[in-house]
Amino acid sequence: MPIFSLSGQMGQMGQMGQMGQMGQMGVGHAGQASPLLANALDISRDGILGTEALAEIDAAQLPPDVAADLPERLAMLDHVWLSSTLVAGLLDGIVVRSDATAERSTVQVFQIQESNAADGHLTRAYAPIATLTRPSNAEFAGMLDFLRGYAELRPERTSEILTQITDLTSFFAAVDDLRASRSRWTLELMEVALRVTHVVCARVKHVLGCPRPATFSQLIQPMIDTPPHGTLPSGHATEAFMLAALLCHIAGDDPMEALLSHAPRFRLAARIAINRTIAGVHFPADSAAGAVLGLALADHFAARATGTNVPHRSFGGAAWAGMDFHLGAIEQAFSDNSTGSAMTITSNGEAALADPGLGWLWGKATDDWNARWT
Repeated sequence: MPIFSLSGQMGQMGQMGQMGQMGQMGVGHAGQASPLLANALDISRDGILGTEALAEIDAAQLPPDVAADLPERLAMLDHVWLSSTLVAGLLDGIVVRSDATAERSTVQVFQIQESNAADGHLTRAYAPIATLTRPSNAEFAGMLDFLRGYAELRPERTSEILTQITDLTSFFAAVDDLRASRSRWTLELMEVALRVTHVVCARVKHVLGCPRPATFSQLIQPMIDTPPHGTLPSGHATEAFMLAALLCHIAGDDPMEALLSHAPRFRLAARIAINRTIAGVHFPADSAAGAVLGLALADHFAARATGTNVPHRSFGGAAWAGMDFHLGAIEQAFSDNSTGSAMTITSNGEAALADPGLGWLWGKATDDWNARWT
């Protein structure tokens, strides 16, 4: 069983039911899960209290009033409520906007930098963190030969491909020796980041509206179900590169340096992305766009936790047309970093608006990392 079941293709939202069971871990009693126990608890209460009236509560016994939105109170929540509370707040700070054209739509992802409320009006300022421009359908068609070649690897990658449909976390946990017993907050942070990433990626996919490989040719014949949503960016690539960069931030490593040096986290991220092309459900360009978006979102989470700034990354579909996807290609694209390049990165001048709840969880995850073996 994976450490947390909800990762990989986050469209499998049915997995949330399994996560709900996490709420029963460590509770004082679980009558809600057992009719027999619920009845026993009721009989026990009746036997203890009988007809005794409830005494008036003394003022000294009242729970203390606490500040609203207190981050430390998050520690009292179970897994599902903690994750949902933070996800709701973080989604409030991301905006997706598009420039829709027939052949080469562009989408931008913005993060919040400032929020002010006065006289009943809310004003906000945002800055772009990612810009993705899709290839044309003719350019997608030119990538089909890559899928034909990759299909030969299906027999040896089948177990990975099937497992990674719903679980990426376990693979990253294997790289960084993450365990539920001593990496709880790191795993919680990964889960929150995955859920936000899923929502952002879903919106970007819908806006760009790129057809899947099997739409272009009857010879693709994917080895797994082709998801109904758009192909670019690859959700698996987005999530995998986000997780690799996020773990770099927690470990105190520079994500771009780790990426350009082909560190193990990013080797894993690239392999996960390539597995989706092997399976027949993604083009190489989908993975490239996902890598750009995933890196941007990881930096976004770090910025919302610490109040730092995020560089702006871009992906150009036309420039990537005809290119395969691998870490060397990413390194070459970012090294070029000029107008018209497949991938660019530029600095943003202003810091992101810090989120106290995420900052609290970030600190707990950092403590996890620093105390992994003490």
